[in-house]
Amino acid sequence: MEIQNLDDVRVFARVVQSGSFSGAARQLGLPKSTVSRRVSALEAQLGARLLQRTTRRLRLTDAGEVLLRRAERMLEEAEAASREVANMQAAPQGTLRISAPADAGLYLADALAAFRKRYPEILVAVTLTNQVQDLVAEGIDVAVRAGNLSDSTLVVRRLTRSNLRLFASPSYLAARGTPECPRDLCDHDCVVFSGQRPSAAWRLTGPGGTHETIVKGSIAANDFGMLRALASSGAGVAMLPEVVAAGLLITGELVPVLPDYTLGAGNLSLVYPSPRHLTPKVRAFIDFLQSHIERYGHS
Repeated sequence: MEIQNLDDVRVFARVVQSGSFSGAARQLGLPKSTVSRRVSALEAQLGARLLQRTTRRLRLTDAGEVLLRRAERMLEEAEAASREVANMQAAPQGTLRISAPADAGLYLADALAAFRKRYPEILVAVTLTNQVQDLVAEGIDVAVRAGNLSDSTLVVRRLTRSNLRLFASPSYLAARGTPECPRDLCDHDCVVFSGQRPSAAWRLTGPGGTHETIVKGSIAANDFGMLRALASSGAGVAMLPEVVAAGLLITGELVPVLPDYTLGAGNLSLVYPSPRHLTPKVRAFIDFLQSHIERYGHS
């Protein structure tokens, strides 16, 4: 029969180790009657006598010897597991499983490299997908998500509200000139966020209100990562979220175009299943990524 209560086994082992019910009671801080009752309950559950009781001493039965031998190993494993769990709660460690949109790899890569330097005991496993995953079912600790979120079962922590702006490489602007107003974009090559055709209507809001400009180019893609790479390679002017462009702005591979204008904005958030019992590794990542984006991105 399966043992229902490991604490009863622990009490039994302490009785044997101390040599008496009263000795075990003192060590465990329990009444002697409780210790005796717990051992009797264990015997009743197993359907076997574990101890022969006399007025002077206790003697293990054959069944008791078998249980004690197994119990000592079992209790050692339980104590080791408890220490390991306690250590995990005390310091960030273990494998952190993250889900993020495909484009997020651009701005997550630098952040994760810095995160690992600060927390070398944490291993990171990232899944980049544009599908919304079930965090609990997939065993994901935390997810990066863009846009407005409607799943009320998840905790949402907004990281930043990233504006959409225009960027190009210095080499492109040196060759083609720098646009000074939205209508100048009509004379430029633009790399467009679209999977259908390399043209789009860009609505720019800035000085004087909102201006809609039809832009054209020779390349379109439905991935901001590719648009960023194309723009930094000199293919033309690209519309990118600030958080996506941030890294190349620091290196000078991209520069803003019409910096007083925006083309809208969107939220970037972290979501996780529950704020209760938040593990140190998840808490460390949430706080670190918030700080990283505030330092290197825009909030």
